[in-house]
Amino acid sequence: NKMYNNYKKNIIPWIGEKIAQNRDAYKYLEESISLFPNQKKLLNILKKVGFFEVKYTNMFNGIVSIHSGFKVWYLMKVLFIITASIAIKKCNEILNQLTADNIIIDCILTKNALKMINLVELRKNIKGKIYTDKSEKKNKMLHIELSRKSDLIVLCPATANIIAKFANGIADDLASTCLIASDKQIIIIPAMNTVMWNNPINKKNVSYLIKNDIEFIGPEYGKLSCGETGLGRLSNPK
Repeated sequence: NKMYNNYKKNIIPWIGEKIAQNRDAYKYLEESISLFPNQKKLLNILKKVGFFEVKYTNMFNGIVSIHSGFKVWYLMKVLFIITASIAIKKCNEILNQLTADNIIIDCILTKNALKMINLVELRKNIKGKIYTDKSEKKNKMLHIELSRKSDLIVLCPATANIIAKFANGIADDLASTCLIASDKQIIIIPAMNTVMWNNPINKKNVSYLIKNDIEFIGPEYGKLSCGETGLGRLSNPK
């Protein structure tokens, strides 16, 4: 048990770090697994921490073979933050596509987003968990944990409100606190009325975030849900 605990605590995080750097760590993984008499038990541990293409064989005294392709055997983890834009109705399509690509997704919903989305449908389209402001009452460090365990943070759909919070360092709920606390790449996919998007204050906030290496996708030009036409549509999920 001490050997397994040491493996979970020290070896697996090391391997995960090397994988995140796109290095070949699978050879070390195969060699280290061969030290354990009960490989099947260890396979279950590995699968729980993100190695899904791990196969037990009887060759070489039961050594475990692991697919070396980065995209094949390492599950990317995305923190998907959903805010209260009318484009929220497109989230399930986006999440379904990401899940189909073997991406593990945890979702954060803002208070107003909760009023606009079907949680039952949302749960069907992700492999991770759903978090709200209430979630942090049980775990005061949740915003740190969620930002650290994710490989990427996606803010979609992003309202002018959440963009303004982020640009001005306001962290007054779980979503905005995760953004401020993040040490990972953040992608913002905005959706709003064209006048809101072109508002000088919003444009200033967007420019400031871009200068600080925050990536924006969209918005696109077209007819909006409000009936007006212009920039503001959520980028095509495809």
